[in-house]
This record gives sequence, structure tokens and C-alpha cells, in this order.
Amino acid sequence: MAKLLSASYPAASFVRNNNPGLQDNPLNISVDPEFQALDPGLLSNSSKESAATLQNLSSNADLVWAMTSWIDADPEARAWLDGAADPWGMKVNPNYRGIELPVENWPLLDEFIAPDASVNPCYRETPSPYLQLVANPTATLNSILVNLQFGLSSVRTGCAYDGNDPTSLSLSWKAPSRSASGSCSDS
Repeated sequence: MAKLLSASYPAASFVRNNNPGLQDNPLNISVDPEFQALDPGLLSNSSKESAATLQNLSSNADLVWAMTSWIDADPEARAWLDGAADPWGMKVNPNYRGIELPVENWPLLDEFIAPDASVNPCYRETPSPYLQLVANPTATLNSILVNLQFGLSSVRTGCAYDGNDPTSLSLSWKAPSRSASGSCSDS
């Protein structure tokens, strides 16, 4: 959970290739050797940005306090958050190193802006911290439950631009499509 919350999975190769703090980390949980060892049947797919984060709340919540208290009480998780690499060499995103826990609201601390604005037309028009678009916390627990029920992701890195009509350029990020049962949705 600490890995997913701390934006320590780069989610996309252009993030990993241009963010020195994440260059040696797996793209997402499905290709993380630790989780492959824990779950040998785990399907691995490096193109699933939604597998790089945990759906979370954007507001203060006792649920977030309880979850971060649990993470903070785990000696391995705490050591990892303080900068120790896991047995496969993965390290915490430097923006979260030493984070004080517990918290009522998980902070979005990664400020990485993709240097290549050709990621998509929406990103070119409104560049913003990319891993915050991947995390994209929701306002209510109900939103998370609906996303889980219908196999939806909260990742918002897609673009609704049709490629022709500039008036169709959506400056709000589009929701990914529904994923097949038992898989993480594409973003």
C-alpha cells in the first residue's frame, strides 16, 4: 500500500525515463518483483497506469487515518518510506521519503511535469503533475465503490480531443474505459 500511495510506481515509461527518483522502479504493481513473488499468478502488464496507484479519498477521512496508521506501524513499510530499498531495489518516491504518518488526507507531493508535452494534446495545453493525474483521488467513498463495482479507474491521463476540431479539445481529463473483470482498467 505504501508503494501505491507514494507515487513510487512511475506508471509510464516517459515518467520513469525522465524522473531520476523513479528510474529503477517497476512501472506498476503488476510488474513489481515483490508482488510477483507474493502472487505467482498475478497477470503482469506494464501498460496499466491504474496499477500504479490506489484509489483513495481526496478529503479528510478516518479511513485514511486508519490505513496510514497501519502502514506506519509496519517496520518494513516504515523503513521503506524512510528511504530503505526493498529486496529488489525499489525505493520510495523521493517526494515522500520520511513522510510523517498517520494522516487524515493523503498528500499529493510529486510535482513531476513530463518534459515531452506530446504525451497528448490535453497535456500539452494544460501540463500538470503527471502522477497526480494517475492518483486522482476522489471526493467520496461512494465514488471508489462505484469504480470498483464497474471496473473503472480513477486515473485521468486520457484526452478527449478528436484530432481535428480544436473545439473538441477537452481540458478536463477523460475517464478511462471499463476494464474486463479481474483486470486493472486502462488509463
